Amino acid sequence: LKTLYIGNLNALAGDEVEALADYGGISTADQTAETFFMMDLMSEQYPAKKDNINNVRKQLLTALQTRNPRLVGPEADYWYAVKKQTYHSAHANWDSTLAWSRQMLKSAKTCLDLPRADEIWISYWLDAHISVAFYLLMAEWKQPASLDAVIQISRAAEDYLSSHTDFYYTNRELIKTNLAHALVLRNNPGDREAAIDLYRQFMLSHSSSLGYDNIDILDKDIRDLKSVGVKWPELPTFQQIQEQER
Repeated sequence: LKTLYIGNLNALAGDEVEALADYGGISTADQTAETFFMMDLMSEQYPAKKDNINNVRKQLLTALQTRNPRLVGPEADYWYAVKKQTYHSAHANWDSTLAWSRQMLKSAKTCLDLPRADEIWISYWLDAHISVAFYLLMAEWKQPASLDAVIQISRAAEDYLSSHTDFYYTNRELIKTNLAHALVLRNNPGDREAAIDLYRQFMLSHSSSLGYDNIDILDKDIRDLKSVGVKWPELPTFQQIQEQER
C-alpha cells in the first residue's frame, strides 16, 4: 500500500507519469477501491487539484481495465461502496449512507452471481441487507413505505437463510434487530408484541464476535434512532425483556 499512497501524492502534484507508475502495484480489487476513494478525499480537500486527480484517475482506470478487468469490476465497485458508506456514516450523512448501502447490496449480488463465486459473497450480500435496513431507519423512519421496506428486506434475508440451512451466517441474529425496530415504529396491530419477541430472541441467541453485550447493542441502536428524531415509545426495557426468560 505504500506505493499507492505515494501515487496519490504524485497525482495531487499533477505528475501523471510517476503516479501511474506507483499505481502499478495495484493487484486486488480492494486496492483499486482504496485508491479511488483516496482520490475522492483529495479532490474534496484540495479542489484546485481536482483536474489533476481526475486526469490520473481516468488514465488509471483505462490501464487497470487493460491489465486485468477484475481490478475494476463489481468486486472493486463493492469495496468502493463500502468505503463511501463508512465515510458518510461517520459524518452522519444518512441519505448518502443509505445510497451507498444500496450500492453495496447491488454489487455484492453481482459478485455472488458470478461463476464460481466465493461463498464469502453470501455473507457480504447479507451484511448489505442489514446495512440497507438500518440506514433506511436512520434516513427515512418517518415514511411508512420505508418501514415496510425494512421489514421486507429483513424478512428476505431471513428467508434466504431458512432455505439454505447448510450456510452459517455469523450476523444472522442482527437481522432481527432492524426488523424489530421497524415493527415498533410501524405499530400496526401486533407489531410491538412481535418486536418484543424478536428482541428476546436476539438477546438469547446473539453472540457478538467483538464481545459486545447484547443489551448494549440494542441500546446503541435506540440512541442512534433518537438522534435523528425518533420518539421511542414506552416499552419494557431490554433488561426486563431478557429477565422474562429467566
